[in-house]
Amino acid sequence: AKEGTIDVLVNNAGFSRNGVAESFTTADVQEIFDINVIAPWRLMKLVLPFMRKQSEGLIINITSGFGTVSFPFATMYSASKFGLEGISEGLHYEVRPLGVDVAILQPGAFPTEMSQKFNPGSDASVNDAYQAIADYPNKMGAAIGKAFETLNPNPQDVADAVVDLINLPKGQRPIRTNVDPFTGQYIKAANDAVQVEYDKALTAFGMGDLLK
Repeated sequence: AKEGTIDVLVNNAGFSRNGVAESFTTADVQEIFDINVIAPWRLMKLVLPFMRKQSEGLIINITSGFGTVSFPFATMYSASKFGLEGISEGLHYEVRPLGVDVAILQPGAFPTEMSQKFNPGSDASVNDAYQAIADYPNKMGAAIGKAFETLNPNPQDVADAVVDLINLPKGQRPIRTNVDPFTGQYIKAANDAVQVEYDKALTAFGMGDLLK
């Protein structure tokens, strides 16, 4: 970056809490959204004036495959990632004509500290009512563990994807990049299908030129 410029912002908010949705208090939800949505927006709000002024800049928001689909027992985490994706998607089209790119990077499950922590909702009083499905988080954890053994996913792939986005020419960066050797094929298929219909809707609302 040149002196006095801001060329790249990478937002990597990744606070996760798990458990049945009803166990999350309002304070729990507020905490997740403060970290995963509001904090990244504050940084975007700070850098955008500089990027617009110089007609140059790249914002990479790291979300999750759970920003496309909401999985049981990760409902509130997914909701926060949906929120960051919603900001990123609309912003992508608003600022690209001004010389600024906004890109979404969707990692899947990787063997990091985040995947090893279980932070349940604060209202444990409701958990007994969900005993009929209480074993499903264990099943999901076992599936992820087996995938780690088979696929050996490397967190470095996420860092490499960030570098790849930075190195792409301005205006040619894709809105979404999925890095997930486990379930990425399903998330990418969902992203691609939605993008087709999104493009049609944007065109129908008279904003087709923003797709170019």
